[in-house]
Amino acid sequence: MNGWLTTKGKITAFVATLATMSIFRSLTLYISDAGEMVSQNNAYSEVGTGYFLGLPVPVWVFLFLALIGHILLRHTAFGRHVCAVGSNPKVATYSAINVSKVYFLSFVILGFTVGISAVMLSSRLNSVSPGDAGLFYELDAIATVVIGGTALSGGKGTLWGTVIGAIILGVINNMLNLSGVSPYLQGAVKGLVILIAVLMQYKRSQ
Repeated sequence: MNGWLTTKGKITAFVATLATMSIFRSLTLYISDAGEMVSQNNAYSEVGTGYFLGLPVPVWVFLFLALIGHILLRHTAFGRHVCAVGSNPKVATYSAINVSKVYFLSFVILGFTVGISAVMLSSRLNSVSPGDAGLFYELDAIATVVIGGTALSGGKGTLWGTVIGAIILGVINNMLNLSGVSPYLQGAVKGLVILIAVLMQYKRSQ
């Protein structure tokens, strides 16, 4: 849907994402009556809490998706087109790249990975609370890619850089929790991390 709104509706990707996030979050609260949804399948929790070869299943899923993403981004024509469109859509159009198709497929891939993340999160708890599940995860996503070296202006970034960014952000979150920092202040810390990372990118580009 976001891909269609962006390519056919000509709505800015950021605006389309925020608008649909608000719509679906409200619909979820309405349908569930803001109540916690608990899984009746005892095996479901094994998806998020099970282990395989000594590592949690979500870690294997994360690494597998990162590997597939790296191959797609660095070793396929589509990946090169994504970088070209992110860098300069007009120049990409002049290079005979179907910009709308690249945008649309990028949103489809994003939706697929978000769906997998939702399964991992809900299965880990064997339940989901529509009121706070995934709340402010969009800020975590932005912080992760920025820390990993992805340029917010587009056209520059790597999957493994994002993986490292996710690990660093996870370490920061754990440090804040272990240090007893109020959860109400943790969002401020993440915001500062994003600002510092963007400023560092700007300094390197000068």
